[in-house]
Amino acid sequence: MSHTITKSMSKKVDKIYNISVVGLSGTEKEKGSLGVGKSCLINRFVRPLADDYYTDHISVLSESDFAGRVVNNDHFLYWGSTRKVDDGAEYVFRIVEQTEFVDDSSFQPFKIGKTDPYYKRCAACKLQSAEKLAYICKNQLGLEHEFDEHLMPDGRFNVDGFICVFDVSTTSNRPIEVQLDHMHCILTQLIRTKKPITIATTKNDQAYKPFAAEVEKLVLKKDLKERGIIPIVETSAHENVNVEAAFMSLVHLIEKTPKNRSKVPSYADAHRVVMETKEITENAFMSLIKSHVGTDYKALWIPIHQQLQSNADFLSYIQLFGTDQAGRVFRKYLITVKEEYIKMKQKKYLERLECVLKEVLPNFDAVADKSWYSMLLWLKKHDKFMSHFVVLPDNMQWMDSALLDRNDGRIPLDLLETHQAELVYRNYVNHLRVEKRKIEYKREFRQMLEENKHMRPGQSLQEVSIYFVGRECFSSLSDKDKLDIFDDYQKVLKDRAKLDFQELLHENAELFTRYENCQISNDDVKDINNKLQQEYRYKHLSYLEEDRRSLILNHLGFIQRASKERCMFRESCSDHQIETILNDKLYDCIEVMMNGGGADHLSNNCNLHFAIVGQYELALEFYQDIHALLENDQLRIDDDLLTIEFHIINQNFNFCCNIKNNVDQLVQLDVQPNFKFHGFFLVCSSPSSLDSFRISLPHFIKRTNAATLPVPASSTATPLTTTTTHINCAEPADTDTPIVLVLGHDPLITEQELNHLRDGGVTLSKRIETNGEIVLVCVIVRKGQPGILPRNEHWALLQIRVERL
Repeated sequence: MSHTITKSMSKKVDKIYNISVVGLSGTEKEKGSLGVGKSCLINRFVRPLADDYYTDHISVLSESDFAGRVVNNDHFLYWGSTRKVDDGAEYVFRIVEQTEFVDDSSFQPFKIGKTDPYYKRCAACKLQSAEKLAYICKNQLGLEHEFDEHLMPDGRFNVDGFICVFDVSTTSNRPIEVQLDHMHCILTQLIRTKKPITIATTKNDQAYKPFAAEVEKLVLKKDLKERGIIPIVETSAHENVNVEAAFMSLVHLIEKTPKNRSKVPSYADAHRVVMETKEITENAFMSLIKSHVGTDYKALWIPIHQQLQSNADFLSYIQLFGTDQAGRVFRKYLITVKEEYIKMKQKKYLERLECVLKEVLPNFDAVADKSWYSMLLWLKKHDKFMSHFVVLPDNMQWMDSALLDRNDGRIPLDLLETHQAELVYRNYVNHLRVEKRKIEYKREFRQMLEENKHMRPGQSLQEVSIYFVGRECFSSLSDKDKLDIFDDYQKVLKDRAKLDFQELLHENAELFTRYENCQISNDDVKDINNKLQQEYRYKHLSYLEEDRRSLILNHLGFIQRASKERCMFRESCSDHQIETILNDKLYDCIEVMMNGGGADHLSNNCNLHFAIVGQYELALEFYQDIHALLENDQLRIDDDLLTIEFHIINQNFNFCCNIKNNVDQLVQLDVQPNFKFHGFFLVCSSPSSLDSFRISLPHFIKRTNAATLPVPASSTATPLTTTTTHINCAEPADTDTPIVLVLGHDPLITEQELNHLRDGGVTLSKRIETNGEIVLVCVIVRKGQPGILPRNEHWALLQIRVERL
């Protein structure tokens, strides 16, 4: 055996096998438009990674390339070496390819010394070429220094075995007979070398089965099977199927390995395994891409490529498919992501379009039979067009504009010109048409029910459906719609029948009078039924026996103990009507009191307007204590929340000021006629102020009906002391406005003066007449203490004042 043996640093012996790959070569006249696949087969075996696999190898060269160190003026290529592992053993392969290079100027094979025909020359077992470099790809020719340089060891190559390549695909300008003849000549020469031979059929991914059968017939020829049947391995370099198996098969022949160990799988079996591996690898790679890209269709390949450099799934994909393919898959996925994003965005736009149509075209009459084009023209003129739609510059589509990434809910106008938008409109029009027809069907069905004279209260829809079979409205409505309409009409029938039956009971009053003061038994009820059963109104409730019995018992109960709850007239019962009228009148009276007599209405969104009458400082101190008890000058009485606005009137009743929440701002006021105060607090703290009220109050009482509520003449705040506004008064009758007298005193006055003040207040309060309203309060409090009144007394005072209203 001519293969060499080397020793590694670990003293382990590596087996090196020198393999020569041969097959049909020559000009286009001999080999047709394409080669038989020798270069691709070797390339895939020596450098199996996808990034190192080249599909384009040329045999037509310039003289300079032919003379370069790679070709080296030879008609064979040295492909370098590769290491493989099979069944735990390592093998080193060195590969040469026997070919025939053609001059690109004459298109004839280069002549080098004595030239034998290819079928003889390719059978050479000893090759020599000093300083010959290993071939990598066609781009290497002329640029050898830019690629890795590996010399053919010692410039010699002793062949240990041959792989003969046969193309089983169809190729133009190359009849199968030509290839078979050349193959027969080559095999004849190879057999004479007594070296092991393996036939590798190539391009099985594009195989024409009759050609494969011809190869099998060829090896069975008598002159070729003298040394045994030559094994055939079905390969595909592009799909990387059985490539390594072809070379390992030859090694087993060289080593004379038992046949059971050197069995080669069929192309179909090997291809299935390869495809399963590729599918798993592709799925893992796509999962990586999806996890790193998500929905970001603007992602960049370079940073993601860098992130995945150490990922095992990524590296497996690169080995099988290559970096370029990974980039193409990445970019294709980005296109898919963007398309899905556009579809999602378009779906939202179309859903919004449907909502817009519902808003601007709420019913079928608004649509009629307008085309989508005419509807677009109408929409463009609509008042809300710009709030629902966005117009892009001419010749710009929304999916190519910045609108795609903006969170703008408006619909792009160019989308309305698509078939999808028109379809939304058509579907909406059909929906309106169906809804309109549905309403008509419901009306027709209800009318049929009303016109049917055979239906009884309490019957089911199933029992009466025989009357409506064949009617369009009945067959077109859903079961739910029919049942809803039927139940609604049945309720009307039941209520009407019950009223009719109650009238029947009242018409037969003499039948019930004997039960007025006695216990009712079942026999009594049975007797009543027997006496009424011939009546139509009794029979009409035949499907509602429990309701009929309940009505009879209720009527008996009403006879024995009448009440508005048991009255058959319900809301129309006179007792109920009288109670309602009284409640309404009482509410009206309260409303009149709250509105100052009913002629006027509250202004400035206030419920109540109170006046505090007295010396300004004392009145303001009284207001401040009350204001502290309220939240935003609001008071809750039972379930009512009342807003109170306070005004200060001097004790001579000749000026008035409105007090806002900020008591430091006193607003100058003019008079607004026809608006009355809802109540008055008269605040005094000394006998002299009480005497002033005693003089001025009777005059004030006479004109209080005409006392009107002043309102601000301007928004300018002025001090109270600068200007006063007189109240215009007519000469009315006694007042109907409630009054509260509040007495406070200075702690410096004597007990005798305090008693005099208290007695004077009581006397004054007794002198006031107020058209049915009683002046109820005479409060004695101490001036100068914290707050003119204790907190709880203030609260009770205000409660009393409002409740009197």
